[in-house]
Order: sequence, then C-alpha cells, then structure tokens
Amino acid sequence: MYLTIILGLVVLRQLRTWATAKFSLTAFPSSLLSHLGLFIALTTATLGSADMLRVKMVTAKGAPEWRAMDQQGMIIELPFTIELRQFIMETYDDGKPKRYASDILIQDKTDKNIQATIDVNKPLDIDGWKIYQFGYDTRMGAKSQTSILELVYDPWLPIVYAGIYLLLGSVILMLLRVIPWKGSVQQARKHPKRAILLFTLIMACFICIHHFMPILHSSTLVPALQSPWFVPHIVAYMLAYTLLGAAAVMSVLSLTTSFKHMSVLNNLVYAGLAFMTIGMLFGALWAKEAWGHYWAWDPKETWAAITWFSYLGYIHYRLIPNHKEKLALWMLLISFALLQMCWWGIKFLPAAQESSVHVYN
Repeated sequence: MYLTIILGLVVLRQLRTWATAKFSLTAFPSSLLSHLGLFIALTTATLGSADMLRVKMVTAKGAPEWRAMDQQGMIIELPFTIELRQFIMETYDDGKPKRYASDILIQDKTDKNIQATIDVNKPLDIDGWKIYQFGYDTRMGAKSQTSILELVYDPWLPIVYAGIYLLLGSVILMLLRVIPWKGSVQQARKHPKRAILLFTLIMACFICIHHFMPILHSSTLVPALQSPWFVPHIVAYMLAYTLLGAAAVMSVLSLTTSFKHMSVLNNLVYAGLAFMTIGMLFGALWAKEAWGHYWAWDPKETWAAITWFSYLGYIHYRLIPNHKEKLALWMLLISFALLQMCWWGIKFLPAAQESSVHVYN
C-alpha cells in the first residue's frame, strides 16, 4: 500500500511537470509510463483481489459437475456444468508427463453445449471465467478417471493487463531513449579496443549463463513450461543476467583499478534492468495463462523482486546530486550478489525444493 501511494504521488508530480511544458512530446518524462503502468497494475491487482474468485473443481468422467470449492473450503455453485469426457495424457520415454489435458463438455445457463479441450497453458474462457487444467489423479496417471480444474473469475483483468503493457512500453522506451545508442557507437569508433573488450566481456558472460542454465538444455520439459512465453521469458532473463554480469565486472575494476567508465557501466545497468523487467512481466503474463495468477511469491519470484528493487535503488541513487560513486559501485555488487541468489541460489532453499516451479533438476 505504501509503495502504491508513493507511486501515485510520483505520477501526479510528473504529470504536473509535463503539464507545465504544455504536454510537449519532447518534454515527456521517460519514467512516467513506468510509474503509471506499475501504479495501475499494483492498484487494480490489489483492489481486484477482493472481487476475484478462485475455485477448484474435481470432475469425474461422465458425471456433470457444477460445484467447486473456494480457498476457504466453501462450496460455490457455478452458472454452468462441466462434464469430463476424457482425460488425455502423453508421456516421455521415462514416464514423465509431456502433456495432460481434459476433453470436457460444458452446458451454460441457456442449455447450450460447448465442447472443448483444456490444456496446461491453454485455459478456456466462458462467461467471464477462465478454466485451467490444474491436475489429475496421479496414482492412476494416464488412466485417471478424474481431472482437477481451477476456475478463476477476475473482472479487473483487462485493467491489470493495461498497466502491465504500459510498463512494458516504458521499458522499451527506456531502451530507446535513456541509453545514448548514437553516442555509444561514436565512442566505439573512437576507442575500438575498448569496444572489443566490452563486447568480449558481454559475450563471455552470455556463454557462462547459457552453460549454467540447465533448463535450456532439457529435452523433457514439463507441461507448464511448454508455452509460447517460455522462450521470450528465458531469453530476456539471459540478456539481463549477461548485461548485469558485465556491469558487475566493470564495477569491480572501477573499485580496484583506475578504470573509470561510469557512463558505460550505467548503460549496462539500464539495459540489464530493462530486460529483467521484461522477463518478470513476461513471467507474470505466463503465470496468469498457466495458473490463473500473476504472482505467487514463489521463492524465485521473491528473490527476483528483491533483486529488481535493488537495481532500481542503484538507478535512483545515481540520480541524487553529489552522490558517492564508491557507494554506488558497492550497491551494484550487492545487487549482483542478490542476483546470484535469484539465479541459482534458490535451489538450495528447502522451501524452493518443496514448492517452487523454478527449480530444475
């Protein structure tokens, strides 16, 4: 709530500043979209949680069901019935599920019959509800005669999406406007050796990250990971880790040697944070499509948020006049340490081993 209020005040202040410039596009504050998008997403997601209804339904083959259970254990009667016609499962050679889905028949209030197949990552929309494939009888496996569906009613969804897309737009705008690409090209031409060293550093970080991300090399992805969001989500994070890793190396050099290229370092952080934000937003949209929620405070998500705020703190600290450069560099190193926890450290947490969808073996 405190963060939302602060964001609202910042948005009002930036709008007032822009208004004094008669809403000129050249005077448009680059960070206004990000603050406004985050404010809309957080506010509507918080307010919408009171109106959102999330229930689970266990459907048995050939038996129409219209009752579901909410998170408090109360029985909720739905405005339609669902009948499981067939549970579908495909497996890998080692027996792990490759795909599972439910072939269902829905009868709405007008007695209209709707046949559909609900897969993981492919929910069905009906009468304002989203129906997700949640689970099945694991003891029976492919021969399961029941299917567990999760149904979510979220009337605030379009407004939350508007906030998320505004935030995405602001990140793209930041990549285009905040980072001086033209000046960077000129500097590269002026100092080709430095440009080559920087490029080599970035590529080395990218290769290391690619090597140490086991999920990229897996040929047996679980159904939840078989999504169009998988590649952009992972690639965005790979780029973020690469750029922020290069920034960490440069911060160490700046602290221990006479190497001082703060403008380049800042651009790496800006770009890295932009891609991290894109990765987080893609993950939120993916989670909504797969499980019906944007954020579940999974250990990975929690540490990602901590890391994101840490780098955000660095960027805001750099905007303070007469800030201490050495402190800023240490903030970067602390942020990078948090990034390591977010990246691979969580797999050592007991809570992550028990429940996290981000722990891969």
